Amino acid sequence: MSYMTAQQQHQQQHQQNDLSQAAHLQKLNQLQQQQTQQQQQAQPTNINGFNSPQIPQTRLNPQYNLLQQQQQQQQQQLQSQLLNQQHMQQQQQQQPPQTAYFSPQATAIKEVWSDNFQQEFNIIRQLISQYNYVSFTTEFPGILARPIGVFSSTSDYHYQTLRTNADLLNLIQFGISLSDANGKKPDSVQSTWQFNFKFDPQGKMISTDAIESLMKTGIDFNKHANFGIDQFEFAELLTSSGLVLLPNVYWTSFHAGYDFGFLISMLTNNLMPMKEEEFLLKLKTFFPKLFDLKILSKGVKDSSLKISLESLAEDLNIPKLPSFISSGGQALLTNMCLIEIKKRSLDMSKFLGLIHGLSNDNSDSLTQQLGLGGGVGHMSQFQGQGQGQVPAALPNLNGANMNQLQNAGMMPPPPPNLSNLANNNQFNHLLAHEMN
Repeated sequence: MSYMTAQQQHQQQHQQNDLSQAAHLQKLNQLQQQQTQQQQQAQPTNINGFNSPQIPQTRLNPQYNLLQQQQQQQQQQLQSQLLNQQHMQQQQQQQPPQTAYFSPQATAIKEVWSDNFQQEFNIIRQLISQYNYVSFTTEFPGILARPIGVFSSTSDYHYQTLRTNADLLNLIQFGISLSDANGKKPDSVQSTWQFNFKFDPQGKMISTDAIESLMKTGIDFNKHANFGIDQFEFAELLTSSGLVLLPNVYWTSFHAGYDFGFLISMLTNNLMPMKEEEFLLKLKTFFPKLFDLKILSKGVKDSSLKISLESLAEDLNIPKLPSFISSGGQALLTNMCLIEIKKRSLDMSKFLGLIHGLSNDNSDSLTQQLGLGGGVGHMSQFQGQGQGQVPAALPNLNGANMNQLQNAGMMPPPPPNLSNLANNNQFNHLLAHEMN
């Protein structure tokens, strides 16, 4: 017994429709011919000077008029269907594709404060064995300090700037998003979190401009001061969560130096190592597998151009979501960009452990070897971009004292006539000079 394929059935259906339409048109033509003949017969003729009475057209062939009305209705229905299809196509083009990325569950961001801190970390512990790609971002007051002195290399200056700020400043937020290697996220629970730390601008090193900029991203400093998470408790749970110290967990951030630097400072509960080599050893211990998305982006975007997380996402055709402005949203966007780059068959193993701007960043030579684009030198200013971080050159610092700055290696011991207030004119002049 033979069966017709779906394509054959479809063709047969089309043939039957064509035959039916042809028969309908043939019948319509016959009726038109009949009406023409009837109209000709019904034309008034002059017989002995008298005109014959006209016969109304509607009474000549009622069946023809009915078919004509049916044909007009069918044409109107067809036009309406075409308009509806065009409208639906336009709506689909305007909306993000309904993939796993953009399902409500996958893009939802869970706000974490001190009251639900333990509960959400328990969920992360349960997910990490299967969803072991960890994308993250941090929010901090900005790059407020610059080291002075003699540096052995550009990367040494970059690291000393990182070290100084990580020692002086505290995190405000930590965003994290989980997926597997293919970008799949859990169906039953959210997989992106925004951890909000205890932070009170009063008495902290942060400028008025920085406060205003951070508030525009949705940060509520009053809530952070009253309901924020203690950073030491966070570090303790992070250490035992299964996210760190394991070689099967892949961490990713964009322009990752400061993000990893703050985490190392928090996890060790100590000042950052003075030497960059010691920092890299600690980094490899806590995060055996890590990627810097800014380095990976060289395989996608012209490395001679300024690259931000947002511009990379645009090049990867990732539609914008309103939540991308927050720390949790930035972590989610980092995850999406990473997965899209993985789909392009980039040999990512070549870039494992490399941090943009530090001495282990040999990504330019690797990029050229892999034929992924032209190389470019290190950045002159090692600053996070695309993660809501406040630019440098913030002269009005609140609550910082000279001992903090001196111990962090930012400046030499102050002369006797300098006060211990951060708004001292001489100190601000020196700091602004070093930042420029």
